[in-house]
Amino acid sequence: MKRNTKTLVLTAIWGLLLLGLLAFQIKLIFLPAIAGYQPALAVGLRVPDFTLKDVEGEKLHLKSAIKNKPALLVFFSSTSQACRIEIGEINDYFKSQGELSFQVILISAEDMGVLTEFQKELNLDLPILMDKGGNLAAKYQVNVVPSNFLVSKDMKLSYYQPGSEGFNVYKVQALIATKGGKLELEERKEQPKTPETPEPPKTPEPAPGPGKNQ
Repeated sequence: MKRNTKTLVLTAIWGLLLLGLLAFQIKLIFLPAIAGYQPALAVGLRVPDFTLKDVEGEKLHLKSAIKNKPALLVFFSSTSQACRIEIGEINDYFKSQGELSFQVILISAEDMGVLTEFQKELNLDLPILMDKGGNLAAKYQVNVVPSNFLVSKDMKLSYYQPGSEGFNVYKVQALIATKGGKLELEERKEQPKTPETPEPPKTPEPAPGPGKNQ
């Protein structure tokens, strides 16, 4: 009887923990849809510097990493479907385009084992940094995943996008190509269609005259 009671208590505790984790993930995914959602950091201001280890054990210092190229920081969770889709699209874009004018740095509070498996599953070539305890996410005031921060070479925030809705990597590329940090996307203008030259009217054949055999 005691053994059954102990089993029930442990099951209840695990159930509560799983429900809490599920509620946290739902909050992260759907928070951008809340009316009045405000950006975490103001565009144009300096962002917090940091040094973190990636899943390979190598340290990355943001200020040193962006000396030559601006960086898109993507805070994510491997359990978020929105994060998986966005990161997969970014990774495919980099593989298809080759050398680009910016770099991407993925950041997650999850442990090395989870992130290594995530990297293999999506066949990622992008660096993944481990933010143990979520301390860096707190400094960047990340309230939703994915959260995208484009950091210029002078450590200033050029672009911020909470959530994946409305984000695409082409916006980032366009922003870097413009001056003054203003996002200006050039719309593709349709080429005017060349009007078709009307065919000249056909000259009607003369009707056969009288006395001619038809």
